[in-house]
Amino acid sequence: MTLPIEQLTPARASLRDEISERLYQDARPTGRFDAPGSNNLVFEPPLQGFPKSDLLLARYEVPVAPREKASLINSVNKLDAERRERFQNRIEAFETRARTERLSPSQIEATYGQIRRLIESRSVSLSEEQRLNIAEQVMSSAADPTTIDQGVHDTCGAAVIEVRTYMRHPEKAIKLVADAALNGEVLTRNRIALPIDTTPHDTSKLDVPKSGQRSHASELFQVAAINLVLNDGLGAKEGSLAYRQNDRRPETINLGEIVVDFSVHPPREKKFDGLYVSDVLRMNKLVTGEDEPDLVLWKTATRGGRQFGTPFTNETEMERALLEAKRNGKLPAVMYVYSGNDPLWQDAPNNNDGGRGDGHYINVTNITPGKPPTVEIDSTWWRRADHLKSTGKSMKVSDLYASSLPPKEAESLLREQIAADVKAGKPDAARQIALARQEWVNGKIDTGGLESSLRELLLYADMRWQADRKAGKLDAQEQSRALSKVMEAVDRLPYANKVRMLETLKNKGVIDDREYVSALVATSNEMNEQRIMMTFAGEHDPQAELGFRRAQDEISRRLDTLTPEVRRAVDEQLRKGQNADNTGFYASRAKERRDRRKL
Repeated sequence: MTLPIEQLTPARASLRDEISERLYQDARPTGRFDAPGSNNLVFEPPLQGFPKSDLLLARYEVPVAPREKASLINSVNKLDAERRERFQNRIEAFETRARTERLSPSQIEATYGQIRRLIESRSVSLSEEQRLNIAEQVMSSAADPTTIDQGVHDTCGAAVIEVRTYMRHPEKAIKLVADAALNGEVLTRNRIALPIDTTPHDTSKLDVPKSGQRSHASELFQVAAINLVLNDGLGAKEGSLAYRQNDRRPETINLGEIVVDFSVHPPREKKFDGLYVSDVLRMNKLVTGEDEPDLVLWKTATRGGRQFGTPFTNETEMERALLEAKRNGKLPAVMYVYSGNDPLWQDAPNNNDGGRGDGHYINVTNITPGKPPTVEIDSTWWRRADHLKSTGKSMKVSDLYASSLPPKEAESLLREQIAADVKAGKPDAARQIALARQEWVNGKIDTGGLESSLRELLLYADMRWQADRKAGKLDAQEQSRALSKVMEAVDRLPYANKVRMLETLKNKGVIDDREYVSALVATSNEMNEQRIMMTFAGEHDPQAELGFRRAQDEISRRLDTLTPEVRRAVDEQLRKGQNADNTGFYASRAKERRDRRKL
């Protein structure tokens, strides 16, 4: 992730002086120069043709072979060849980011020191293999913090601080991980030791987690950071609360996260309910040592009273706060949003409730003024949920604002926008589909009502598109947005509703026969996997079983209409529990979800 030049602050770069000016002039022909009396490379990329203000804002040095790097390389060289090569690649990637984002030499030195500590020191509870895997993982996170994910856990509040700390202070993020991994405990501000379970759980057991899966290093950071917050300010009871992560079963409601209160006898367990804005602010201060009271942005109805973070009441205030954070070098800014709102629900993994969503924290990494103004965001769900300019997925500020609204306010906003569309004579089917989903999120219609609304909206829109096509005035972009929206909405329906809507999509030509069959297979396999895992975890219930049976009946009736040749191929895929081809929209989505939760 590249932070914009405007974010440079005095803390990250000193003022330009005569030496840096001379170095710049000497470098213009070659694009490479060294600081006198130093082993440090001051700047590496060719400078010819680039504005001096963009490339050399100060006498800024990126160490090539500092003491800690030399020691780290010496430690890495003792590892096996494959691991050594991975480390070397990640060190190179980290130094590229360090140059781009102006990390100071002292930060880089400290980062290397903490990683070397993980490689060389013994752990009280981890094997050498686990310790080295964690060292690799923190090196990867330092090289690209946007790869950090929370996995299938309610830890987005801790994960956004993890990402932001790796972006701005990688040495502090890695120190917290190293303390937990090596000592099995972290210390509060009052030097009270908090035990940390270093056992990897769920996807943390994997050496190389995929997109959407949480690494062992990230589990340690998040568990340690949450424990620090829970115990901060408890006075005599400091150390009495313990946040614990246990193994969970894929597709189950229980995420394996509990808080144990040892101040009572016997100790009392309760479900972990996530973090408040005030908790996220304290976590940032506890981990980084920096007090940033304006760090978290969130939507409020009114100002006044005791409000933490940066509350805003409208889109203009939100945009102004983000622009101010950018000017002051405070990005990324953390923002509280609702994952069931449009358009954010399209990024979310398929939730157990079908996608109604909940509160979620994200990092806003950049804002670009314009018409319209846009933002870049990093979400800890998975890579596909990131909105980055480099991938062509920047988000409009207006869409970010809509995502921040409480669900009922989001519904009201959609109604206002649809009324404006009608008044302007420019109907927007995608927005109408979004409104139907928002009504379902808010409990105004049930799942059957949502299915009916999606079907009716698609049929009416299709008739309008056909008429517009004949008249030569079809808005292809509006049609494309709507079809994309309805396909995403169908993917998040409960299984029986989804199967019926898949047939509607096929009949209207939205998907072809091949995609239709592939979607039926993917839906059946995903449903059966959920059914098995819920039963195995003891969380299966009669209502869920009824839903599974109804969905299976819907699938079976449609499979019975296939030709014998196609049916044989389908039966083989069902027997293996996987699609023969995952390139289709629905098959690829199912595979993404399976990969995210698979051990």
